[in-house]
Amino acid sequence: MDLFIQDSPHLLQSLGIAVSSGDRLELRSAAHALKGAVSNFGARHPQALAAELEEIAKAGDLKEAQHLVDALTLEVDRLRSELAHIAQEA
Repeated sequence: MDLFIQDSPHLLQSLGIAVSSGDRLELRSAAHALKGAVSNFGARHPQALAAELEEIAKAGDLKEAQHLVDALTLEVDRLRSELAHIAQEA
């Protein structure tokens, strides 16, 4: 949990930079990493969003990418908050 809480902001930042620079390879890589990270917690919706971003990057059509990054950021922030709360209780 601690690793995810610390690393997920960096992955989200990488997604944003990749979208704004049009870097499909970095977008695909960061989306894949985030998809794996959220899957460790059974977070299906963020996992699906990350998978969709990965597919978009693979296809090369980035026009919907920022919308997905925004939605994924909200979901990951929510998950990170929930995990931080759980960690405090432990």
